[in-house]
Amino acid sequence: MAKGFKTGAPVKIDGAEDTQAAESAGTPAVDIAAVAAALGAQPSPEVAKLMAEIAELKARNAALESVKQAEQEDATLGVANASHPANKVRMRITIDESADANDIFEVPVGVNGRAYLIKRGLAVDVPLEVVEALNNAVTDKTMSERDPQTVRLRPTGTRKARRFPFQMHGMAVDADGNRLMEPLDYTL
Repeated sequence: MAKGFKTGAPVKIDGAEDTQAAESAGTPAVDIAAVAAALGAQPSPEVAKLMAEIAELKARNAALESVKQAEQEDATLGVANASHPANKVRMRITIDESADANDIFEVPVGVNGRAYLIKRGLAVDVPLEVVEALNNAVTDKTMSERDPQTVRLRPTGTRKARRFPFQMHGMAVDADGNRLMEPLDYTL
């Protein structure tokens, strides 16, 4: 426990109070800077040393925090996660309306913990990860041909087809955040 001047009271250094020491001593904490200013006195060498050490630790902590933040930004550059997309690039797409009345009107797309509900038939701006997810959402379609003898369709094999066919209209926002297409406005 740090003690300041010759009072023996717990000290408050740089706004941080030693409350445990204050409670055990039964006295309020003393702000060294305020007392020193009021008395025109200097803190004891022990307290001055502690104050210098705290100032140095705060400076080192600030430097470490800035390095940590820079490393986190570098680590997430180009990688999408739940808190942000990989970059600012947005593509304008329209998911085709379905001929099947039982198909859902809004297409759910999940990318790295982020969920998107995209309405069919409306142009929307989405991150590149969503376009990639839609491209990878495929299903097997059965191919068939007419049997000349029975005039019935017979299956001849399968092919891959998009689960949610869509049209890509181009890049709406570039990597620097510059809008390349007019913003969408669906207000009535």
